[in-house]
Amino acid sequence: MTSHLAEAEHRLGLSATACHHVAAAVREAASTAQRAAGPELTGAQYRTLETFSRETCRLYEIRPGLICVYTDEGNRVSMDDFRALTEHGLVGRDTSTSLSRGQKITVTERGQQALAGPHPPPTAPAPAPGPPAVRGPHR
Repeated sequence: MTSHLAEAEHRLGLSATACHHVAAAVREAASTAQRAAGPELTGAQYRTLETFSRETCRLYEIRPGLICVYTDEGNRVSMDDFRALTEHGLVGRDTSTSLSRGQKITVTERGQQALAGPHPPPTAPAPAPGPPAVRGPHR
């Protein structure tokens, strides 16, 4: 009877090891699929990525500690969107140029793939203002 219990214990150990290997493989496959699908972008981030692909944009240090992104036409681009796109690896910048001269921003291959993929849903417009409140007579 002791040998049967020892054999059962051994088989349970092997089964547990196999389960851990399968779970690790599933986690890796899910992680790979998520990376391949690309990050989920907000509507604003997607529009910013489109701007970077259409227009020449540069990152400038306006004064010490103040960094901004502008198109060559002079339109300012959201720094929050720029940071998010950079963190996702969708845009890069030319660090061979100083920030005072402006570092050109380019869309990476991964960014091009994000542009070719599905677009995020548009953000709902703000509701139209309703009619003015009607007040009763004052007493």
